Amino acid sequence: MVVSDVVVRELAGAPPRVRALGEKMLPLAEVVPVTQEALALRDA
Repeated sequence: MVVSDVVVRELAGAPPRVRALGEKMLPLAEVVPVTQEALALRDA
C-alpha cells in the first residue's frame, strides 16, 4: 500500500475507528511525499 504524507496527516483528525485502522495499516505502507509534480497535476 502506498499513501501520501497528506493522508497520514489527515488520519490525526479522523474518527477513532479510522485512526485505529490507520495505526494497523501504516506500518505496512510506503509513505510518499507530495511532490511539486503531483501538485501541478492536481491543479491542471
